[in-house]
Amino acid sequence: MNSIKKITFQSPINIDNGFTSTYQGDFTSTKELFADDEQTPSLIEWEVEDFATEHIGLQVEGKAVTGYDGVFDLPEQAIQMLEELGYDCTEVKRPDTRPTKQRWPFLMSKKRLFVADMLNQEQATGSRLDR
Repeated sequence: MNSIKKITFQSPINIDNGFTSTYQGDFTSTKELFADDEQTPSLIEWEVEDFATEHIGLQVEGKAVTGYDGVFDLPEQAIQMLEELGYDCTEVKRPDTRPTKQRWPFLMSKKRLFVADMLNQEQATGSRLDR
């Protein structure tokens, strides 16, 4: 593994267990991007000073980052680092930072909108519509 980029920054740190996200404070972090023998980014080591070290595995196809493992969301600093190196991170950005069609493709479907409308009507009236 070869180190290809390293950044140090200050940011808030939360512990997220899937149900809650608890603020731990502002910490200095270092993220170091490592590449495999073909120079394809494959791992980010995220060291939070005096707190923890996380390893984020990357799945890269060509010049697109298509997946990651080890954290709930790929941190914005990691995305920025990869994009600065010319990688497309559209598939791994948080849902609220992607265009609407990519965030919620079901919203573009008339059938899904009808079902959602029926559910809203059920909640408003308290009755089941499928009877």
